[in-house]
Order: sequence, then structure tokens, then C-alpha cells
Amino acid sequence: KGSSNANFTPLGSGFYSMVTYSKDREMKLKASSCFKGTPQIQNINVCVLPDEQTETSAFEHGIIDCTVVSATELGKVLGDKIDNAAIYNTNEFDFLGLNLKKSIFSDVSLRAALARLIPYDEIIKNVYAGQAVQSVTPINPACSLVTGVGVESYTFDKSMAESVIDASGKKSEFSFTILVNNDNIKRVDCARRICDSFNATGLNTSVEAVDFGTYQSRLRNGEFDAYIGSVRLKDNYNLYYLLHSGATQGNGINFMGYNDAYMDSCIAKCNTSPDAQSFATALNELNKYCSIELPVIGLCFECEAVVTSKGVEGEKKPTLNNIYTNINTWKIDR
Repeated sequence: KGSSNANFTPLGSGFYSMVTYSKDREMKLKASSCFKGTPQIQNINVCVLPDEQTETSAFEHGIIDCTVVSATELGKVLGDKIDNAAIYNTNEFDFLGLNLKKSIFSDVSLRAALARLIPYDEIIKNVYAGQAVQSVTPINPACSLVTGVGVESYTFDKSMAESVIDASGKKSEFSFTILVNNDNIKRVDCARRICDSFNATGLNTSVEAVDFGTYQSRLRNGEFDAYIGSVRLKDNYNLYYLLHSGATQGNGINFMGYNDAYMDSCIAKCNTSPDAQSFATALNELNKYCSIELPVIGLCFECEAVVTSKGVEGEKKPTLNNIYTNINTWKIDR
């Protein structure tokens, strides 16, 4: 904390310690002797690159030896290096957000009906190439603390969804657009498949693809009906900035305008749990309530892959919370 120009040396007892750091350029690490044993690779240079495309290109040209890519794009961008890839679950949560100021979306039973019209299997198979974990809530099913007890599931059920929408007397009001940024192919594809499914039930929906700047501005100003969004959640699943009533009006990414006192309470209990057991209990209650309330309609958690060059030897065992969990056993042939 403090001045951003302050010199500092990070504290810790990991496999590596920092030697030098050049802001926005690189960081040099050296192996440290710790209780888990000295790593096989003595020195690591961490390169700071501007975007994923540059990072992938640097890997393909042998400039860097390790990178992380979306598992969905693995075969397209890395070709013969796919054998050196280790796929793992992430906390990158993709979802359908709804403007809850619209009457059709403020009704939780109608949100549930829409959830039953989303072709989850088709989306995960064809948009994410099978490399994603379906989840209607922003709590990752891959999390070891999640039991699933009391969590509502929303399998595709056109008949049930139609019955609920028809009974509401608001079917004629289901005319809306799903906002996406046009540079994100997966979001555009998801939105189109969801629209096709909605419209097959007699709704009137369409996709509006705009540039990223416009997309962000429209969300911040509430100028949308629905949108495809994503958020990388922290390991403790702090949903404050996504779902808390205090995270509206520029204080977070609760663009939906969701406001619910019990949800606020569930989030607070998770964030203030004094021990692991209390946290697990609070997290499962939060997960259950999210599945009932559907403040957002979750699609899935994406998978990523750690990929190394052929000169790097050793089994990679990335986990949800640490993709370099066994980097101390890797070797490099130079």
C-alpha cells in the first residue's frame, strides 16, 4: 500500500524469491530454499506482455517457455504443442445478466423460465468445445466446499418455461435484445444461440453487438435489456461487487440493479466467516440462494490450460487456486 512508486520486496516462503522487478516489463525470480525443497529450475524471468495475442505469439516463436490460454482455443492457437497442455478449472464465470428494472425480469419466476430455455449442453459443447463447467450460480461446482444441497437446477424444459410465461400474461412483453461486445466471439455465439432458443418459444429477442467501449458504457448507464458478461471471481467467492445492493451506481459491477437484503446478508456472512467450517456453511447457503433468486443466470465456468515448451519437463498439476502448484518439480533443458 502507499505510494505506487515505492520500492518493495514481497514477503513469503514460496519456491521463488524476487530478484528484480521492472514495472510493466518483467520480474526476475530465483529459487529459494524452503521447507518443501529447492526447485529444479533455478531462475525464472516473468515477462509482462500487453495482451493474450502477444503472449501466444511469443510462446509460438520460442520467446517464452510457459503460457496460459483458454482451453477452448487450445487446438487452434498451439497446434502440435497441445501435448504439453494441462487443463484446469478457473473461476472465470460467464453469465446472462438482466436489467431487473424491466418488469419481466424483476419477476423471479420469469427469470427461472428463461433459465430453462437456455441450451446449456449445446453452448458448452459448441461454444466452449466442452471445456467448461456448467453452473447457474457464481459459485464454482469444482470448489471442494460446495455440496450442492438445496441448489436448484435448470435443465432445458421448453414446456415448463412456456407454461410459466403464458400464465404470467406478459408474453407480449418479452421483446428484448442481448448486448454483447463484438470482439468477443464466444459472447456473440452464446447470445445468438440463446436468442434462437428463446425465439423458438415465441419470444422476440435479438443480439446487439457493439464495440467494447460502447458495451462498457451501456452497462454502466443501464442502457440495455440483457447482456452476456463474465467475471473472474476470487478464491473466497466474494460476490459483493457483482451482487450486493451496494455495488450499484458505479461501486461495482452490479449492472443488473439487483437489490435483496437476504443476499446482502449471505454475502456478508461469507466475507466475515471466522473459520473454515463457518465459511463452508455460509458459502453453501449463498449458493442455494443464488440458485433460487437467479440475480444472474449463470452459463458456466471456463477452463484454461497451462502450456510449456518442449524444453520444459515435468508433470503439470494446475489447480483451481494455484496453476503452478508443483513448479518446483519442473526441469528445463537448455
